[in-house]
Amino acid sequence: MLIEGPGDLLLEDFRPASAGEDGQAAKRNAATVRRDGGLFGLDEDAGPSKTMIWRHDFMWYDFSIEQTRFQGGVELKHFSGLELARALRQTGAGSEALPAGRATFLDCDTLSVDFLERDRRTASRATRRMGNLSSERLQQFQAVGSVVLQDRGVSLTAHKVVYERDRSLLEILGRPHRPAHITIQEPGELPKESSADRFIYDITTGRLDAYKPQWKQ
Repeated sequence: MLIEGPGDLLLEDFRPASAGEDGQAAKRNAATVRRDGGLFGLDEDAGPSKTMIWRHDFMWYDFSIEQTRFQGGVELKHFSGLELARALRQTGAGSEALPAGRATFLDCDTLSVDFLERDRRTASRATRRMGNLSSERLQQFQAVGSVVLQDRGVSLTAHKVVYERDRSLLEILGRPHRPAHITIQEPGELPKESSADRFIYDITTGRLDAYKPQWKQ
């Protein structure tokens, strides 16, 4: 399926957060496994969500390989849980019961997403919300060209950002003479900034490794 010209894609899911077996398992594992690795690592159900993806040139979806691509001036905005309620200015009665959720912003020239093939999803994964940018639904994604990403205490600029589900890694790449730059803001701490040719972010553990980093604080 090819759609040429400027346009946007809106994904909306207003179902409440699930409180089933998967949610209980996540709570039991929370002490030993980092279930929410930040960035695009979303293993928990973050509740109702809205995701808008805008592109300037075209988008296509290849059903045979479960891959989609957005080309030209791509902008992505994702809100879920309490962050969605705030964006919609609906933080009145009842909003305190919502999951914390997240607000994610991504700009790039090209965004390619490979979805996990249906026969590789478990039954529980197959029923999870599509509007959630869950790492369990994504096989891989690549954002290329003038990448700017903001998500839950982390902001970065890079030439390319690659997520690999099988390795649970996010690779952040700069260009010659133009390194990638990342800022990390932990609650109650001063922000830390670093520039490097290449960062590797482990979504499971939260570990960040850098090639020739230059940290500023």
